[in-house]
Amino acid sequence: MNHIAHNQNDNNPRLMNTGMIDIKNGSLFPWHFQLFAVVLVIGSIVLFSTNILLALILLSIGILILTGYSGVLINKPEKMYKEYNSFLFIKTGKNINFEAVERLFVNENSISQKTYTAHTLNSSTFKNAIYDGYIKFGDGTKVHLMSKKDKILLMTKLKEIADFLGVAVYDNTVSDR
Repeated sequence: MNHIAHNQNDNNPRLMNTGMIDIKNGSLFPWHFQLFAVVLVIGSIVLFSTNILLALILLSIGILILTGYSGVLINKPEKMYKEYNSFLFIKTGKNINFEAVERLFVNENSISQKTYTAHTLNSSTFKNAIYDGYIKFGDGTKVHLMSKKDKILLMTKLKEIADFLGVAVYDNTVSDR
């Protein structure tokens, strides 16, 4: 397990002045749903001249899909965090109190995807590593913060969060990718 020290002298005004950090994890819907949402929005624009009600329904569904994302909001002065889902930029979730943040850490996971060719039914399996960043609170609660395929990018983002919270980032991965 590698320990990465944090820099106490980081003065990021966006984080320090508010006392809160909003860590966006990503979209709630996969890319093909988002593509479908774009088609719905474009289709609704075309339909506005002929069927306003249907156009409004399609537009609403498309916008809900496109604006849906998840994240974690940490309020350092009040010692609260909220895991949330957001639609139309309205965040819903429960505020949970914490005593202390113990650390941030990174785990490595392997994901595999099997694809078949259309005509021969031969398959290929693709394996990739994905890196997950977590926060661990003093009571042992672990909350997923974000996932990235690029470990360096994930470590950079976690370092910013760790500096804000005044804790260290631990690297539990075996690879140096």
